[in-house]
Amino acid sequence: MSHYSRLTRQQRYTLQATQRVIVADIEAEQALVSANRELITRFEQKIQTTLARVRGEAKAVSPEP
Repeated sequence: MSHYSRLTRQQRYTLQATQRVIVADIEAEQALVSANRELITRFEQKIQTTLARVRGEAKAVSPEP
């Protein structure tokens, strides 16, 4: 008999509700991390373009897809 099967119905519900809250928090944090990665990529491209312009390079660095 597992520990989970010995829990009361209310305890199981509380445990599942807590797990859903934790999963929702993790998913929200993953979305923020993904958005920040996209911002980092954009700013890296802007930095490279600006550096190319400042250095007087004929062709600025084109953004990656």
